Amino acid sequence: MPLMSGIYKQHHFTPELRPELNASGVTFAVMENEFYVPAFNKNLANASLWYDAYNKCNGIDCSLEQKSRFYSLSAKHGTHVVGLISGEYNGESLGFATGATIIPVCAISHAADLDESKTVCMHAFQYLTTLPKVEVINLSQELTGSNLEQHYLMELVKKGCVIVYAAGNQSRNLEQTHIGKLLQNPILRKGVLVVGNVDSNNRTSVDSNTASSTFQGHGVLCNGQDRVSIVPDEYKDKSKLGILTGTSQAAPTVAGAIGLLIQQNPGYTNAQLMRIVTTSGEIIDSNSPFRVLHVDNMLNPELQQSILAQPPKTIDPNLAHALGNNNLPALNICINHFPFFKDNHPSAKFVFRKLIETEIITHVRPDLMSHIKEPALIKHATDKAVYGIVYTDDTTTTVFMATLAVQMDQKLFF
Repeated sequence: MPLMSGIYKQHHFTPELRPELNASGVTFAVMENEFYVPAFNKNLANASLWYDAYNKCNGIDCSLEQKSRFYSLSAKHGTHVVGLISGEYNGESLGFATGATIIPVCAISHAADLDESKTVCMHAFQYLTTLPKVEVINLSQELTGSNLEQHYLMELVKKGCVIVYAAGNQSRNLEQTHIGKLLQNPILRKGVLVVGNVDSNNRTSVDSNTASSTFQGHGVLCNGQDRVSIVPDEYKDKSKLGILTGTSQAAPTVAGAIGLLIQQNPGYTNAQLMRIVTTSGEIIDSNSPFRVLHVDNMLNPELQQSILAQPPKTIDPNLAHALGNNNLPALNICINHFPFFKDNHPSAKFVFRKLIETEIITHVRPDLMSHIKEPALIKHATDKAVYGIVYTDDTTTTVFMATLAVQMDQKLFF
């Protein structure tokens, strides 16, 4: 497999170890502006599932405009991305997930109007929430940051999707972007994976957007440098090979690898899949929260179990007590880190309730439950049992430590 041999080697993938894995049965949705679908026809879902968010219609025959967007010979980027997930060229693999099913979603307006672009993205996300099956969604365009967009993304994560998001190539800190703000949402943190770009020497690309420790457990690095994939031949009605570089090329490679992991472990949740992908990677920079994709590690059943069984880190109870003694700063931190609370009354009781409702606090040790002054709320949290175990005998401290739990993506015991 010469076309992928360098990527296989760099990301430690030995296909001979698991020849049965090719992401067969796994469904991907790819949001792009246009596609040249003959380039990857064998991987496509039924045409009735294809969607043009600009024209708000399904299938290739609903309008001439839509048909041109799915067959455009100028659709270089979208075609290249799909090839890096599941493409083949002359019998050689271009992506990890050669047996996957792809649903193309045309989701970008050609208009310069920002409001119109936001509307098109909203139609695309809304459509994705209606699909009966989609396990991985690949996103290359920058998110808009709207409340409605956040709502649809939350619905997709709740359905179990892993949303693989290209970090971008503007040499920016991700915390200053819409994705940085969205990942303050504890539900989105369970299913949104950010992908940065490294070169063939595993050095982070100078233009790849970067992240701080806030993103630990929510991102991974992958080679997006000079990647070969399918592109339309603009002079002939056929496809050819082309080279593109960026996080848009790194993200679909990671998405394809996740497809292998899903096929291997169909019962894993999106949060478990993300934890395995991000924890099994190779550390190349101690200052970066992201590791480089390591596919053999990721697909190692023993390592998977070890990662998922790792005991949670703890925070010194004395620190928790000290933080809890000063109610106002604790509440202010909670409110500042979660803009959702800013427009509401900042009382400990209210914030505590909202933290439970938004699944930040989701379980409390039964032997300590009697110490909590809100037993009905705690029962609600225990019933959900989704996120982690958080406890102190002071409500405000619990609120504060729950905030830290989300930021650090780890369970807390006291």
